[in-house]
Amino acid sequence: MSSSSYVTDTVSAAHSLTIEIGPEIWRLVNGAFPPSQRTGMSPMLVEAHPDGLAYAPEFARARHLPPGGWLAPSGVVRVVVGWAPELQSWHLGLLLDGPAEAAGELRWCGLASWPQGAAAQHEADARHAAQALARLLDRPLHVVAPPRPAPIPAPAPAARSLPVAAPAVSPMPAPAEASLREPPLTFDAWAFVARRANWVWKRRAHWVWGGLLRAVGLVVLAVVFVWLGAGTLDSGLAAVDPSWLPALGLAVAVALLAAALRALWSAITTTDVVLDVKKREVRVRSRFTGSTRWRLPFDRVSYVLLTQTAPRPQGRKGKDGPMRVAQDVWVHLAEGDRFWQVVELGRVEGTSRQWDAARVALKQPGRRRIRLADLDSPAQHAVLHMARVLETDVWLDVRK
Repeated sequence: MSSSSYVTDTVSAAHSLTIEIGPEIWRLVNGAFPPSQRTGMSPMLVEAHPDGLAYAPEFARARHLPPGGWLAPSGVVRVVVGWAPELQSWHLGLLLDGPAEAAGELRWCGLASWPQGAAAQHEADARHAAQALARLLDRPLHVVAPPRPAPIPAPAPAARSLPVAAPAVSPMPAPAEASLREPPLTFDAWAFVARRANWVWKRRAHWVWGGLLRAVGLVVLAVVFVWLGAGTLDSGLAAVDPSWLPALGLAVAVALLAAALRALWSAITTTDVVLDVKKREVRVRSRFTGSTRWRLPFDRVSYVLLTQTAPRPQGRKGKDGPMRVAQDVWVHLAEGDRFWQVVELGRVEGTSRQWDAARVALKQPGRRRIRLADLDSPAQHAVLHMARVLETDVWLDVRK
């Protein structure tokens, strides 16, 4: 082994990623597959040397990097490692120069993240990986540390000859961001669950069985209308007045049969959306046949998009409790300019702890960061988990 590729240390990151560190090398490796299963694929995502970074084509497409597979150190403004409070995890990435037509603009290129937990749990590993990369590329390092609670100063002793002034009233602190709820997260027709190697959006059992029972009920009604319509024509009794009623009954039976077929088809073609950590891909698969509708590698996901209507107030929980709100919600994955629908959740209820301040902003259409203090619902928690698994950004888009 040459000294240029000699590895002296390894750091484990989330989603089966491993960072290999040596005197003149820094690698980001997909460790989901053991070497015996890597036939036809390269586990290397990023490889840094003192003269620049090499990266895989899939990584380049996902991060909008130059397609040549190489980036000189001069294109890196700084290496950044920081604690993301909304995701409760550490993230490592690069700030890069923008394209020539957008001189002066910077863009973010995410490299790795660490599992959710306490800030101190993975801080040493994240800082070590960032320091090694910054040293190798000879670029500045910027650390976004987790917020530390400010100590409360002790009151100064008052002079005996002077009256003691009333203490100044400090403003109430803003509510802290809520911690992420762990799956399962349930909705009317969907559930977001975590398994050993996968995160899955799956249809709830009552929705599937409800569709099958609805199809059976519609078939029974159709049979009844056929029996009434055809039986009236063949009964030999007096003519029905008006004469078109039997034909109407047969037409209703046909419509019911069509509705039954739609309900049955919807139930038997039920799909699950799987975030496969081992294969590093999102795929939509049929629950009953196992066939795949579409798949999207993690590295091609630009960001997770939570789209919703403006929240509608439903009343407060208690006199001073948070406002209960409801909104219609959709979840998409962005691949460049293309959007893949993950789920349509319909009506989702949540709460807002800062409703008086948030209601005006949340009624304005447009894209913004997710703040759980403004709006806290199972949908927000689910997409934040998705963004952490996919190692990408997440945005909230409010429709009119």
